[in-house]
Amino acid sequence: DYGNLTPTEISPEYVNVTISNFGNVPFNISVRAFAPNESLAYLNLSMTCESRNISNANQRVSIANGTKFADMTRLNNETQLIQNFTLQQRTNDIVFGNDTNTTFWKLQVPPLKSGICNGTIIFGAIPI
Repeated sequence: DYGNLTPTEISPEYVNVTISNFGNVPFNISVRAFAPNESLAYLNLSMTCESRNISNANQRVSIANGTKFADMTRLNNETQLIQNFTLQQRTNDIVFGNDTNTTFWKLQVPPLKSGICNGTIIFGAIPI
């Protein structure tokens, strides 16, 4: 949830998504964003809204906290690997280590958009 944003505004705070590997195989993470109506996939939408929509280029991810919006990775309607994000297999059930990592997310609302928006992000694990 990026909160209440006005047109042209970039979400002021990062939305953090922490991912943990509770398995016994190291893996990389992939992401894919799309609007709720998958038949609109060709439009490369991240969210559908009551008035206008938000394209995938307006929703971005980074593995580093504090990354400027312009430097974050743009999403698209295809599954893409999050670069330099590997989760090692779990070796200690008491203490989290390199089996846990965080992604940081931001959204920019395009001009003339209004209303409630809804979209989906799918996370995938790719064994290495």
